[in-house]
Amino acid sequence: MSNGFAVCASRNQRSSQAKRLQPAIDADEVQQQWLSQFEALQDPRGLQGQRHAFLSIVLISILATIGGAEGWEDIELYGEVHQAWLETFLDLQHGVPRADTYRRVFERLDPEALQQCFQQWVKQVVAATGAQVVPIDGKSVKGSYNRNLLSICPTSS
Repeated sequence: MSNGFAVCASRNQRSSQAKRLQPAIDADEVQQQWLSQFEALQDPRGLQGQRHAFLSIVLISILATIGGAEGWEDIELYGEVHQAWLETFLDLQHGVPRADTYRRVFERLDPEALQQCFQQWVKQVVAATGAQVVPIDGKSVKGSYNRNLLSICPTSS
């Protein structure tokens, strides 16, 4: 996990005492857009064990992963740190789900259906914002780039 989430953990205690955050955008509109893209995704859980809203689990997982989360505990921590913001547009009446909840849901989730919903959501976001999708070179991200280039541009001590 990147250390960025751990730094914010102490802020979470202060934010719970602070006023509720005001949404920067219309939360109902965002929720409807999200639902429209992920409504085809089937909740793999049975009738028992549905304490947390299925699409809240999915969205927190996606946002945490985009933010650098590398495992279920990282996703839980992301949710805890960003809970005040997430509550402005997600149903978190029972708090942020625990790491085991994310794991159990994603173990049973249809990966092809998730991929299709995610791709449609990204297309919608790109169209709505007029943004461009920037491809990321996975080798650079994972650190398998040409290390000989570092000798050309050494870092200052």
